[in-house]
Parts: sequence; structure tokens; C-alpha cells
Amino acid sequence: TVYMGDKFFEEGMKLEAIDPLNLGNICVASVRKVLLDGYIMVGIDGVEIGDGSDWFCYHASSHAILPVGYCENNDIPLTLPP
Repeated sequence: TVYMGDKFFEEGMKLEAIDPLNLGNICVASVRKVLLDGYIMVGIDGVEIGDGSDWFCYHASSHAILPVGYCENNDIPLTLPP
């Protein structure tokens, strides 16, 4: 697990993340793997390839990962999985 203040990142945890291949989209995503030193592997939900090649590495402090409900609370469109 990775400490995030009052919580920890764990595999399978849902979040909202900026799609690194389309920076204009914030997507539903999941923590796929927790790495050392505060890094996590994140996958955009609904576009999984299955071998991990579609995962992205973020640091727990990254501004590109957001808590569930962030888009709704800020009236921002959220890209849902197909």
C-alpha cells in the first residue's frame, strides 16, 4: 500500500485519472499495482489489454490522479468505460 494522507492506495482501488494519451479526458481508472517509493500503476477502466502494457505509472502525489467523485463535485465531464 502507498500512504496518501489519511488513506492508502491499494490494488483494485477506483479513482479518476487524466488519460495520458488524451489529456483532455478524465477517466474512471483503477490501481493495478502498488510499487515502491509512492508509485502506482494505473489502468484506465474499460480499455484493458490484459498484459499490463496499457498501465501508466503515477506517483501518489501526482495531480493527474483524482479521488472518486472529483469530476461530479467540480462539474467536469468524466469519461466512463465503454
